[in-house]
Amino acid sequence: MQLVWLALLALLLVPQTNQVRAADDPLSEEQLKGKALQDLSAAKKQIKAKKYDYAVYFLKEALEADENNADIYNNLGFAFRKMKKLDKSMAAYNKALKIDPNHKGALDYQGELFLTLKKPAEAQKNWKKLQELCPRGCPNLTKLQKAITSYNSGTYGGY
Repeated sequence: MQLVWLALLALLLVPQTNQVRAADDPLSEEQLKGKALQDLSAAKKQIKAKKYDYAVYFLKEALEADENNADIYNNLGFAFRKMKKLDKSMAAYNKALKIDPNHKGALDYQGELFLTLKKPAEAQKNWKKLQELCPRGCPNLTKLQKAITSYNSGTYGGY
């Protein structure tokens, strides 16, 4: 009887070939994109909870899986801006806009960063670009317009 139990235990411990992937086996492109989206989703939850350092962790994980995703860089820029790491924030927004020059979120958030850095002319350029992209209006255009109006009236809080 003891031999039967040992045999069963051995079978449970032997990895099944269809269930185990060697650590050095690369993920497929589809698997990498899926991982990136999972990490991005986790990061957005952390951003919503204002846990920006945790968000940065998940966003960096996402970038390891998909380094050409403008949404990841946009969210990274946002998290860094909220952490007052403004140089890192600008670098992330620049990367997002290099990947996708028409990324509305990055144009909006970078515009807000320009206002924080007291560069309203640069924010205005982003607003004009958003105007071109959203001729009938869009939330990002409206949000940046409100930030610029607030800045011009001296009530913009930044970050």
